[in-house]
Amino acid sequence: MIATDHPALHRQRRTMRLVGAGPHLWRVTDEAGRIIGHLQRIGGDAELRYRALRYHRAQARLLPVGDFWTPDDAVACLVNSA
Repeated sequence: MIATDHPALHRQRRTMRLVGAGPHLWRVTDEAGRIIGHLQRIGGDAELRYRALRYHRAQARLLPVGDFWTPDDAVACLVNSA
């Protein structure tokens, strides 16, 4: 079952949206619905982090862009590196 709960975005909330894609995984979409990348929750409660992922066509898989302490920072990385 895909989790419907998603992390709250504070800085990007007006322009970006998170859409459930799997357990602890969300698609990051812009206002037009285009997929910017993915956000993955990793680690446990004491070491909770968020991984920014981008799809790589040549390898046909998601590749990590970086790990961040907040979902806002991970999404900002995806937005600013597009």
